[in-house]
Amino acid sequence: MNLHCSTMGKGRPLILIHGWGMHGGVWNDCAGALARRFRVLCPDLPGHGHSPAPPAPIGLTDLAGACLPLLEEESLILGWSLGGLVALALARQAPERVAGLVLTGATPRFAAGEGWPHGMAPRMLEAFRTRLAEDTPRTLQRFLALQAQGDSAGRGLLRRLQAIAAQAPAPDTTALASGLAILENSDLRPTLAEISCPVLVIHGETDALVPVAAAVHLATTFPRARLHRFARAGHVPFLSRAGEFLRCLMEFAAHER
Repeated sequence: MNLHCSTMGKGRPLILIHGWGMHGGVWNDCAGALARRFRVLCPDLPGHGHSPAPPAPIGLTDLAGACLPLLEEESLILGWSLGGLVALALARQAPERVAGLVLTGATPRFAAGEGWPHGMAPRMLEAFRTRLAEDTPRTLQRFLALQAQGDSAGRGLLRRLQAIAAQAPAPDTTALASGLAILENSDLRPTLAEISCPVLVIHGETDALVPVAAAVHLATTFPRARLHRFARAGHVPFLSRAGEFLRCLMEFAAHER
């Protein structure tokens, strides 16, 4: 699968992977600042933004495989939400190319279950699946609202997310259904200890989609990880706390080798 990818800057490659229902343009503000130091690549995942839709339902391995050609030696990857799962899969598929991971709004398992209370209730994910089939635009708007929920930036953040989403074509319904199935069914907890590269976990303490306890689990399971928590921030701290987010990322990149 060929992906549409915006590229800017020079230097070490830094791949920014967006979340479900969004597109690579969500990183535009961050990318401009990061391009002063890195060669920043912002792909649209299959069926999102300007990337062609997949011909059939796809899984997490397929998403990672689509992003794999973007990786070079010493690449850094920043994954947000669903993009965090893709980043984790890439770090396992091509560990020799991944120098470090930054995970934000990320979790090894989105759905709550036995022994894992740090996720969305399965009935909520099931409801999203049903509503996605019935009314895709409204379901996407509801998901944007959850991303802004709990953040002190409030409605201003929601309006910003809505404006960013509107800058690209609506996501393909098959791609959306595939992504939602990945969120429902993926559980990468057994693989975390295999990821040996440095990891920075950045998380909003009032994230309404991924409890901060999931970020704590990530940071305490990776062999080489650190955690930064943002008070009164929700699911998109790279937008609502952009300055501090960038400082954390730059500091990590300077010391992760």
